[in-house]
Amino acid sequence: MPGYSVRQQGIFAEIEAVSGTAETIVAADALLIENLTFNPAESMRMIERNSINSSLNPRKSIYGGSLLGFQFDVELKGSGTAGTAPQALGDLLRACALSETIVAVTSVTYAPLSDLSLHESATIALRQGSNYRIARGCRGNVSFKFPTGDICKAHFNMVGHIQSEAQTAAPTPTFQAGTPPAFIDVAFTVAAAEFPIAELALDLQNKISIAPDPNATQGFGEVRVTGRTSQLTLDPEDQGISTKDWVGIMRAGTSQAVATGTVGGTAGNRFALSVPLAYERQLAFADREELVIAQITMGCEDTNGTNDLALAFT
Repeated sequence: MPGYSVRQQGIFAEIEAVSGTAETIVAADALLIENLTFNPAESMRMIERNSINSSLNPRKSIYGGSLLGFQFDVELKGSGTAGTAPQALGDLLRACALSETIVAVTSVTYAPLSDLSLHESATIALRQGSNYRIARGCRGNVSFKFPTGDICKAHFNMVGHIQSEAQTAAPTPTFQAGTPPAFIDVAFTVAAAEFPIAELALDLQNKISIAPDPNATQGFGEVRVTGRTSQLTLDPEDQGISTKDWVGIMRAGTSQAVATGTVGGTAGNRFALSVPLAYERQLAFADREELVIAQITMGCEDTNGTNDLALAFT
């Protein structure tokens, strides 16, 4: 009996016009992904039966419903045309409670969205050999890594309702053209001053809430994002106190702007992350290449609903 290779897998994603109502997946919804993990038993309930009987073993557990979970990495790259959202990647970002603002022929910007009524969801399809599974109403969390001298990536952790599961043909994927730029030749800054780092990371840390619903097939209601504690981590080389006093800044609770600068040099395939107000939450010191570095964890300050970060494709 033939199996299938890990390379015979794929993810498709499409934003839903009506949250929770599955969209028809087409070839252009395909994504180039890495590090795929599929959980067919996300939030699964197995009901234990503790009936007293003549055996020391309990009675057989009863299945009480589950969802579908997906984790995977996606390369950060533009659509190839400034002002056009990146294929499928943009839909996944929107399904992580981020707004999408398009300025024609100029930019597409993603920023945190706190109004639950405006949150969108996505239909996600998984191809595994000849098996094809579709989940609807998917929402989740995204984190980003910007490693110096390497490709920047987004890591998605998504969950949704079972729409269909069958051994059937999936669309033949049509992937977005172009290659991702490396994280080099940028102006990475903290408080407008440049610092050498090995890696910058950002995790939205979305809180996913799934209420019970007996009216639903699997007994789960809508998947929702109900909280967020966005967090940055970075590892700049330490400086003299008069140049950059990381300890004093932490003690004073001073917020600082953190920005990657523009990654990439070609219009339509450039992007930049900016955090206007980042404050230190944890600080330690270590070494890299026999140089002392600061290991910093920062929170992203939200001022009265003002966006605490932005990822812009230009």
